[in-house]
Amino acid sequence: MTVYARSGNRDLPYASCITDKDGKFTIEVRKTFRNRYGSLIVDEPGYGRVIKGISSREKFIKIVLRQAGTIKGKVLTQDGIPLTGGTLLISKIASEKRDKSKPFERVRYNTLIDETGNYEFKDVIAPAKYEFELIDNSGSYYLPVYYSEQGYTVEVEPNQTIEYNLIVRKNAVLALKAVDDEGNPVTKFSFTHSITTDNKYTRSTSFRNQVDILDDEWFFMNCDSEGGFNCEAIAEESGLSLSTNDIPLYGGKTNYITLIFNDTAPKIILSGKVLKPDGTPAMWYNIYAETRSGNFKEIHTDGNGSFKLMGKKIKTGENITIRVRAYRVNFNVRTNLPAGAKDVIIKLLPPLKIIGKVFLDDLDSPAKNFIINKNRNKRSYNSKDGSFEFPFPRLIYNMRDDKIITISADDYLPIFVKYDFTSKEICDIGDIILKSGETAKFHGRVVNQNGKPLNITVALKYGDSQKVFSVRTDSEDGTYTFEDVPPGKARVATQSRLGYKTFYDFEVKEGDNLELPDLVLNYTNAAIVTLTFKLPDGTYPESTQIYNKDNFYISDNGVAKGELKFGKYSDWKIKYNGKNYIANEFEITENTDELEVWLQEE
Repeated sequence: MTVYARSGNRDLPYASCITDKDGKFTIEVRKTFRNRYGSLIVDEPGYGRVIKGISSREKFIKIVLRQAGTIKGKVLTQDGIPLTGGTLLISKIASEKRDKSKPFERVRYNTLIDETGNYEFKDVIAPAKYEFELIDNSGSYYLPVYYSEQGYTVEVEPNQTIEYNLIVRKNAVLALKAVDDEGNPVTKFSFTHSITTDNKYTRSTSFRNQVDILDDEWFFMNCDSEGGFNCEAIAEESGLSLSTNDIPLYGGKTNYITLIFNDTAPKIILSGKVLKPDGTPAMWYNIYAETRSGNFKEIHTDGNGSFKLMGKKIKTGENITIRVRAYRVNFNVRTNLPAGAKDVIIKLLPPLKIIGKVFLDDLDSPAKNFIINKNRNKRSYNSKDGSFEFPFPRLIYNMRDDKIITISADDYLPIFVKYDFTSKEICDIGDIILKSGETAKFHGRVVNQNGKPLNITVALKYGDSQKVFSVRTDSEDGTYTFEDVPPGKARVATQSRLGYKTFYDFEVKEGDNLELPDLVLNYTNAAIVTLTFKLPDGTYPESTQIYNKDNFYISDNGVAKGELKFGKYSDWKIKYNGKNYIANEFEITENTDELEVWLQEE
């Protein structure tokens, strides 16, 4: 069989190979977008098509082919007229009987609807259950949302051909205009909307429609479902806002809706635009706004980089702290702005950068492939001369930053490098030489003075750099493991929430596999306890926090674990299912290990 390698979903294969008599194959893959390796595809007649993502950590991939079936039929309007020129998609539905400990296999196919309304999906994985989705090129029809609840799903068995016709509905046409509370036309406003269908499923969109019409005009748009129309709108000039819920929206006709803005609604308290360092709009960036009184709100910029912050009780001129950032983007900013400011421009700062060169064994051998890691910011480099630029957000660089990066390469010992920025945005750490060698690993346990295993964080401080790594011990046996540790001096340390602490210093040698002595925390006037909370009816509260007890959280079956000093406790309160409860008084002694605590309704 033929195995193909592909960069992205819409790309043609760039390599292929044939399996041998044992089903084995070898194919050369290459890095693609964002240093990923794309996917492998097997599309063999009679079998369901398989697309397998390639991980940089995998050298051997097992592909299991599945039996296949065929789904075909017609797409018709409610009048029985064939729909032509659209695209139909099917997605596999998770079975209720599947093993939920394993990830769900996501399978999706698409096909074109021909000029007579026919469609056909050949060689889809079977047995399986699929649901449908329609992309109508004309924009006039839609498939009802949640076909699975209305019977519009299909189950196919291996080697079976299922014929299944679909009935589409006409889109609802929305005609919208707005007035103020005195009936005067509001000609410029923007809105986002969602539609709640008959089965209470809500289809929503984050796209903000911009409306600019004449006094006697309506704004028209197609909606690809019918049901209850919900929207949030903002008047451009006055800054007034409004929300609507469940206004009836009917398919196959034009629905005329008038929005009314009034003075009791929230107003725009801050508006403007966010720009990237190069001056282009920062689209869909998160904005976190916090006032002096502690009110907090999260919004995001739109497709033009613009934003509007709404509020009711914020005074004009009151300081608002704004933080802007985007996921996996290396520039952000924090600033204070006065409430009432309009059309402000927030320009993001470029990221700080660490630069340097990496060599292997000596300065005559530049490293071509290496990794630089700073906390969760990990980057792989493919460099001709070993040079690199490592950017990271400015908000990471603060007083708590340990100012250390880790540089590593396959078959070479990692090295920890200190850096520091003064007034410049670039820090040059110079030439870094990695030495070949084998890393070490070690493991140990954390227990209390009675030998009871503890579930606690263990920190590894390595060498002169004092670089710190941390892991959590196993909740059952208190064990921990550190891997890929270079030779040198090291210290493992742990500290309890109540301040009890201990450490162990040792020397790490190349290739070591060590078992360290137990780290023992001596609790002199406290105990590690398991509390089981019960409601008055004998049932257990679950997944709730105890007031003012950050280290105690009630999980399944009313159980909460943690450290408590010896003594009596009577002020423990929780809120569960809308009711307030207070715990009966209980006492912790040196002999307390497990304790049942009853709750009474306040």
